Amino acid sequence: MTTTAQPTQSLAAMHQDFLVLAEASTDHRAFQPGIIWGELQTADYIRATYARLRRVLDISDEEIDAAVITRLARGRLLGQDNRAFHVLLGEHAITSVVGGADVMRAQLHHLLDHLDTPHLRLGIIPAAAELEATLPGGFAIYNGVRVEIDSLAGPQTITEMPRIQRFTATFDLLARSAVYGPDARALIETAHDRI
Repeated sequence: MTTTAQPTQSLAAMHQDFLVLAEASTDHRAFQPGIIWGELQTADYIRATYARLRRVLDISDEEIDAAVITRLARGRLLGQDNRAFHVLLGEHAITSVVGGADVMRAQLHHLLDHLDTPHLRLGIIPAAAELEATLPGGFAIYNGVRVEIDSLAGPQTITEMPRIQRFTATFDLLARSAVYGPDARALIETAHDRI
């Protein structure tokens, strides 16, 4: 027997809150070790991600549809105005197949298309990299004054500066282990060719 838990906040409301936060922010830093970061996801990848979550959370089709719309709206902020994005993905995020081969190939093409997006710095942390910091779960830092952590327990918001500084320091150390530009492109292309 499978049991599912109710999310603490509706998926649609949570994504709407994140859209408002993203629109109000000009400095975005995000780390995702095992999945593609939300703003860089395709619609099919988003749906596949939530199909996995349905195994443990009670999520309706309508909530998933709303999540897709708002997450894609956040993605449209990339390259707009003076918003700066520095995103770190673990290599596992580009090698773990989500939604089947076709969905993942399209997702990797989408990543490759965004490598030259203005004001977006996309780094991949190779699986074999020697890390200068303990590898945490995913998190995002908004304007250096707010950290958002998303987990099965629900989203967590951190606004206390000493705790934010720990995340900022961890992000900066992880960024030293990442590869960028042509090296990141090579990792993504290799992942694509292996699917």
